Parts: sequence; C-alpha cells; structure tokens
Amino acid sequence: MSRRPADLHEPPQLVLRFAVYAGVALVLAVIGALLLARFSAAATAEDDLESAAHYIADELGRDDLVRVSFAGRVSTDVEAQLDELLGRAAGAREVARTTLVSPDGTITYSTDHDLIGQPADALGQGMLDARAPVRWVLETSRTRGTLVAERSDAAVSAEVRRTFLTQAAIVVIALLVLYMALIPVFRRVTAELEARNRRLAESEAQYRSLMEQASDAIFVADIKGRLTDVNERASELLGYTREELLQKHAMDLMTIADVSQLPSTVRELKAGKTILVERPVRRKDGSFLVGDVSAKLLDDGRILTSIRDATERTRLREVELAALGGAQSA
Repeated sequence: MSRRPADLHEPPQLVLRFAVYAGVALVLAVIGALLLARFSAAATAEDDLESAAHYIADELGRDDLVRVSFAGRVSTDVEAQLDELLGRAAGAREVARTTLVSPDGTITYSTDHDLIGQPADALGQGMLDARAPVRWVLETSRTRGTLVAERSDAAVSAEVRRTFLTQAAIVVIALLVLYMALIPVFRRVTAELEARNRRLAESEAQYRSLMEQASDAIFVADIKGRLTDVNERASELLGYTREELLQKHAMDLMTIADVSQLPSTVRELKAGKTILVERPVRRKDGSFLVGDVSAKLLDDGRILTSIRDATERTRLREVELAALGGAQSA
C-alpha cells in the first residue's frame, strides 16, 4: 500500500503531457489541413478551367462557324463572329484567352489576334491552359480541332491564394475552437486527479500511521514473496534495518520446513483464506523467535503478514509442561 511520493503527482503531469500532445497534434493537423487546402485549391482551379474549356467547345460546336473555323486562318467576318461568340462564352467562364487549333497544330483563331497563324507551341507561356476537342453537332464522331482555354498564371495563383487563405482560416478557427473546448476537460480531469491524489496522500498517511503504531511486526510482500514494505516494529523484532528488510524475500525469514510448505500456503491465500499459525521466524543474528503469524491476501494481490512475538508465551508453556512432567514423575 505504500506509494512513492513522486507517484502522487504523476497523473497531473500525465494530463499536462496529454494537453501538450493534443496541442502538437492540432498544430500538425493544421499544417496538414493547410497543405491539403493548398493542393485542393490548385486542383479546383485546374478543374474549373477544364470545365470551362469543354463548355466553350460545346457552345462552339453548336454554331455553324465550326465548319470553317479549323480549315485555315479565319476570314475577317468569321473572326468578328468568333470574337463575339467566344468573348461572351469566355467572359462567362472567366477565361482570359480562347484559341482554336487545327489538327495540324496551327492556330486558326485566337481572341489574341496576334497568335493567329502561329504554331500551337506559342500557347501556354505564363498561362494555365486546358484543352477540349471541338466537334460539329452533326458529326459528333469527327473532331474538327481543339479549343484551348487559358488563364493567367498570376490570376490563377491569386485565386488559389484567396481560396487557400479562406479555407486555412476556417480550418485554423475550427481547430482552435476544438482545442479551447478541450481546455475545460483538461482542467476537470486535472482537478479530479489532484483530488484523488489528496485522498491517496491522506490514505497513505493513515496507512503509515497505523503501520508504525501497530504493536505487531507488519510485512507487505508481492505475490512472489519479495518484501515491499515493513513497519518499525518489524525492524526491532528481527534486528534488521528497514532498508535491509526491503532487500529480503519472505523465505529468508523462514525455516526450511516452512519454505517447503510455502506453495500450499500461497494457494490457501489465493483461495481467500487467512492464515493463523505459530511459526519460528529467523532474526538477523541467525537465531529464531517464535511468532504468531497472520497472513492474508490484499485486494491488490499483495500479501499482508503480521507477526507477534510469542517467545515468552512459548517459554512459559514449556516451563509448565516441564513442571507438569516432574509432578507426574513424583
């Protein structure tokens, strides 16, 4: 039942460590969530542009202009019509530049007219681009060419940054609220553990007081017989110091005959029986005293043994028996 003083303060330290670990875990969660938010925002921007490209390609495919838009450089009239059609569609989808590329890789039209007639390699510089095939509505199995939708990298980065910061703020606030919500739990658990520690300290003090005030020698051993606690009377009775006794095994204090009976004694204790016997007990100087030995198994699995010195009673009994034998002889 004896506890080290440090043990009494360990639970609050565990709660403090748990609070610190929870804080670290939340920080790591924030970092992970922010990275995920960053990747998610970038992926969303790419998906949005891809969706815009297909939308504009579908709009273009429904117009008769698709028949002439990929045959070569568009005429001035077609260019004006495409400016109006694709400018409207691109504006609705926040596309900075829309370009038509023929199957041979030549730009036949672009909202940036300077690109018309150039190879498709001129696209994508400083821009995020997405490509979608353009099909004539009456010949859906046939690809007329490719529509390239582009957004400025700088604009996309700014959009990603805005989205990221918004998501990051939400994540950080949510995790901070969660951690703040855990603080009362930490406090309550700490208070409960401190109250339990006070009760344990009081119980320890009462236990130690009872141990030291007892007129009998008291020994506490684990189930394997190693002594874990003794009182002052035990030291006085056997001639050992407390430290010496705590280095001993119960068998060190027993006769060979009692040691041989120890397994059966332990079985009885495990069965819930209390052992009450008169046994010789070895002292430090090697002599034996006769003691009334009482042993029982505690709830925590340790064995509590008390020994009362019965040497004088045994001597008187032997004197009486000797006198009785002498009288009978007379």
